[in-house]
Amino acid sequence: MTQSGGAAEQLAETIRGLHMGELERPEAVRPGDVWHVPVGRIVEWEPDEINIRLNELHAESPGLLELDGYRPILTETVVACPSCSNDERLTIRGVWGEPAEYVCPCGHEWPCRARLLQEAIVSTLSQHGPDSIRRSDAS
Repeated sequence: MTQSGGAAEQLAETIRGLHMGELERPEAVRPGDVWHVPVGRIVEWEPDEINIRLNELHAESPGLLELDGYRPILTETVVACPSCSNDERLTIRGVWGEPAEYVCPCGHEWPCRARLLQEAIVSTLSQHGPDSIRRSDAS
């Protein structure tokens, strides 16, 4: 593998590792609180494994695939309710560090990455303060 191919592979691993693990819990987040974070419309960027591999091949042997350059390695995906297809006015609900769920306005629920809940909490707290998010005691 050429040096460029190694760099492409390293970048691909970095992209695949995005949004993994937990964030540091802010002081305003008490363990056990159930958070209800309104997020509206959610666009996620997912690694495009095919384009990642094409870029690796292009780096190893430019011209072999007759590509004009590198292809985007992330694909935009709009999160939508699997039951009703609603993709607006979504909420993320859960407890910090535990599996979370999306909730659509109709009340349908489906799994969400715990890290996404953490990012939504941290973002909302930093922009609007602790009183801007609904939370309830888990007990």
